[in-house]
Amino acid sequence: MRLRVAGLLGLALAVSLGCVPAPVLWSSEGRWLAYTMAVRSEEVRLLPPGWLYSVKPGPESEQLGWSTSTDRPAAILYRLWTTRPDTGDSVLLEESRNPLTAPVWRADGKAIAFGRLISEPDGRLRFEVVVQDSPENKRIISRQAQVEAGLRPADLPGLTLAWSSDGRYLAIPLLQQTLGIAIIRVDDGRVLKEIPDACLPSWSPDGTKLAFLRGADLQSLHYLDTNFGTPRHLADIGQACQPPVWSRDKRSVMVVSRRKARPPKEPVGAVTALLRISIDGGVKEDLTLPADPREGVRPELGTSFCFDQDEEALFFSDDADGDQSIVCWFLPRGKVVHKKDNPIDFTVRLSSFAVTPGGKTLGFRAGGPAFFAPPGLWDLPTGRFTPLIPDDSARLEWIATLVASARQLLLGGLPAVARENGRSIERATSLPIPGELAENHPSTVRLRRLGRFGKSLCDRPFDKAEVKPATHDQVDEARLFFDYLRGDYDAALRSLESLEARATSPDHRLRLVSLRAQIFLGKGQEERAERTIEFLQSLERKAPQRFEMTPEGPALTVEDAPNQGWPDYLALRAKDWVKMSGGRPAMNLDRLVPEAVGPRELEAMPFARDNVLELRVDEVPAVIEQENAPPRLVPVEPGAQPKRPPQPMRLRPVQRPPF
Repeated sequence: MRLRVAGLLGLALAVSLGCVPAPVLWSSEGRWLAYTMAVRSEEVRLLPPGWLYSVKPGPESEQLGWSTSTDRPAAILYRLWTTRPDTGDSVLLEESRNPLTAPVWRADGKAIAFGRLISEPDGRLRFEVVVQDSPENKRIISRQAQVEAGLRPADLPGLTLAWSSDGRYLAIPLLQQTLGIAIIRVDDGRVLKEIPDACLPSWSPDGTKLAFLRGADLQSLHYLDTNFGTPRHLADIGQACQPPVWSRDKRSVMVVSRRKARPPKEPVGAVTALLRISIDGGVKEDLTLPADPREGVRPELGTSFCFDQDEEALFFSDDADGDQSIVCWFLPRGKVVHKKDNPIDFTVRLSSFAVTPGGKTLGFRAGGPAFFAPPGLWDLPTGRFTPLIPDDSARLEWIATLVASARQLLLGGLPAVARENGRSIERATSLPIPGELAENHPSTVRLRRLGRFGKSLCDRPFDKAEVKPATHDQVDEARLFFDYLRGDYDAALRSLESLEARATSPDHRLRLVSLRAQIFLGKGQEERAERTIEFLQSLERKAPQRFEMTPEGPALTVEDAPNQGWPDYLALRAKDWVKMSGGRPAMNLDRLVPEAVGPRELEAMPFARDNVLELRVDEVPAVIEQENAPPRLVPVEPGAQPKRPPQPMRLRPVQRPPF
């Protein structure tokens, strides 16, 4: 079969696949997870030069998955991986300079099918479908020759295949003027049915029916049986971004979509709804899910969802206002929310959900952009998060995502610094001074958790023996960043000294000196911190001066620098920190009782909207046992006297009469 794709194909793919994530898929026994990863060039720094010293917003939005642009970074390689989560072992099944589709498992979990683009000698592309049952054994079962340049190759990882449960049929992408589906036999590759203007297929559990989406915006649900006649329209469903899911009884199809609200019961512009559509023409069930409202309709953002094997639990992502990603664990039968959470942080957008057959582990992709997003696992009983790291490129993607999440929290939570004249002072780094963020600040626990996640990634050895210096620099900068966030100031000082030895910019070296003073404060070494701050202040007093002509005549003025006044602010904060800590080492302080979180702040936290605030075990800071611990201090109002317990009345002594 020879296809010539017109220039409209690129537009068609961009419209229909703009919000489609690249899925991750579990094998039938739940032992392996398969996924496709795009790989960036090593020449491109995921952490831009100077990010550690910059206090201005950077590419955090794109790295966290919130970019609205359909343009993606260039990928030099595409890799198809299978990973065994219990051991961390990963097997590379395919590597190509041209894009690969998402894989699909055979029902027995012993074979995988995927699509790939192959370059012809004349520069044009050919689309092939491959079946692979071992790392060495591959079989091409379908070829669509001479795909022309109208295709947007970067969209290919969002395309999915579907394998019937009996193993006889495959539903594959059909690259015509509009994106379509072709149903082929697995044994000989013969085409049985072509469906134009269709994608995201899904076979019923018995392999007799195929459901799929149609339309430029994927807003129409259809199905056909194995007679391969005319497809039947089931319902208009609104915006969806994943294949539909069949019920266990094979009589209905379910999908989670974003649709327009229906006033007056739904006053919000768009709502997330669970639709159950009967294939025999019955009543369509429409259950509005308890998702957070967001203003307007954002067509570039879909809702990722998955059911467990017994259809007892639904997991779906909620893209709330303020670029917050919330994973909702919903129980459809009782129509109640079991939990709202995010295993990493609410700033990291999660997508491509897939739950194990046993229902204990949720697989997902974290952040972005698009198919560069690395996969991760969420252990549902314990709440433990595990990043999957098949190679160094995925490791760097994870590090960049965690750095972007922490910077997003810091840039939004740190207080502004200004001089007496109101002119702002630029910070030395985006890392807070000890005591600058209160212990009860909503971001404190989140930053510590991100620091712990990132530290483990930075300590992982490289896969390659030879690594470019720029890659080493990124990991070393991130290690210092994460050590400081998690409060390990000894490790942060070692990371700082390693980074200082390679710093060449005078400005960067001075900023690292300022960070050294902050580390001394955290370690409780007040004298060393004081001497370091005095050194920074002395340099500022020696700032260059210039002559200026004023109405009164020539005048000598000091050249203003963006961070002028920062050493004085650092000294002020250091004084407050030493006063609060009582001059004892910061790591051994019995801190003052933190103020309670007010009801408004509690309600503003996305994970508290069910009136239940759950703390995972890894969120509770460990108690440091101390010998001869100092007494706990309780703050009192200025000028007030501490209350004394009631004392017994003292009577005046009376002399006994002589008689």
